[in-house]
Amino acid sequence: MVPLEPFEKVFINAATYAEIDPNHAAVGCVTCHGGTEPVVAASEARDDLWVAMARAHEFEAEYDDQGVLIRRKPEVKGVLRDPSSQAESNCNGAGCHAQIVALNATSMHTQLWGEKHKVALRAGVSSFAECPQALQDGHTTECATCHTTCGQCHVSRPNGVHGGFLNSHLFQRVPDMENNCTACHGSRVGNDFTGHHEGNRPDVHQELGYDCFFCHKEDLHGDGRTDYTSRYEVDGLPQCVDCHSLASDDNLFHAYHWPGDSEEEGLSCHVCHSQPYANCLNCHSGGVWSSADPEGYTEYMDFRIGRNTGSWANHPVEREEWVTVRHVPVIKDGYREWGLPSQPAWSAFETWEYASPHNIQRFTPQTEIALTNPAYGMADCWMNCHVQGPNEMENARRFLWMSHLDSLKSSVTGLSDPDEYIRANRHVAVDDSISQYWNRH
Repeated sequence: MVPLEPFEKVFINAATYAEIDPNHAAVGCVTCHGGTEPVVAASEARDDLWVAMARAHEFEAEYDDQGVLIRRKPEVKGVLRDPSSQAESNCNGAGCHAQIVALNATSMHTQLWGEKHKVALRAGVSSFAECPQALQDGHTTECATCHTTCGQCHVSRPNGVHGGFLNSHLFQRVPDMENNCTACHGSRVGNDFTGHHEGNRPDVHQELGYDCFFCHKEDLHGDGRTDYTSRYEVDGLPQCVDCHSLASDDNLFHAYHWPGDSEEEGLSCHVCHSQPYANCLNCHSGGVWSSADPEGYTEYMDFRIGRNTGSWANHPVEREEWVTVRHVPVIKDGYREWGLPSQPAWSAFETWEYASPHNIQRFTPQTEIALTNPAYGMADCWMNCHVQGPNEMENARRFLWMSHLDSLKSSVTGLSDPDEYIRANRHVAVDDSISQYWNRH
């Protein structure tokens, strides 16, 4: 995203705040931010304006030995830059947003319940609260800093992209997709959705002008639950059939492969309608997670179909036997900077995880056989999917095989026994369960 100039981050383009946001102007600046008002400068001279600013922000103006004012960035203790960092006393002040504040405190957005669950499993304990304190602190100060306060969704860009007002100091009821949603969810969701990756088209919903909230109608402020083990458990997540009913979109592909539980049914929509998506290897804590990681952090594009290992009650995965899977970069010694040299139960959770790429197209290499090869009819729709026939080798590369796991295990750092990588992901590979009708070679 385009960086903001320093003045753009803080400039309020109005004579009074009431011109921008009369509702919050009625509350007053100091009610949320602290400080002192009104403060009147002795004159328009720069020194007098600085002294007035110091008084408003509740810090002492400093002078040198000659009595000359020292204008430098102060340590401001009396004013909150982001009042919503203390939402209980500010956003909930006078009971303004009491219900939202209470729910948001335990929301998936705030607490990262799914991530915490996996951290605990791999640390060999049953809950995040049982993890060593150093591990909890490391996760809180590093991973959790990406997740935002109320203000970083409704007033400004998130701190993770260096902040800055969205529209002066206007509170926006609905966050902005580019400046809020994909500012955090950019490397996977945002880049997929906008077609950033070479060779991919933007998601068809983006091409039609839809934003995140056209599909995502779940309450991002949470529902009070604290026992989530995955983001896919959140109630109200979008489903393709919310818009694309079986009655209106039925065709031979759908009738043959979805929904159902026979060996040829149960394909997730993404299996046919996703494009390649980003995968990662070897992420380390302590801020060392970029491509500068000397131990091999890598991002690469891939598309893999694997077995579904999820069992989330509020998500339609019980009807999805075959899903897109993404490689995540967690490694056995990845938390060493957080006081855990090696995760004792690293293989308790797969590193090829259920994925829902945001790069949907009606026609993809998996579905366009009738368009690119007019000689083939619908009876030959399998030509770009099944591991057989003239496209056998190309189609095989779309599935997650044990042979692919074996080829990757030496690239995963931190393992004294590379076969532990195989054990972690064996149940996702398709070798023992792929339909005989898909694999006739």
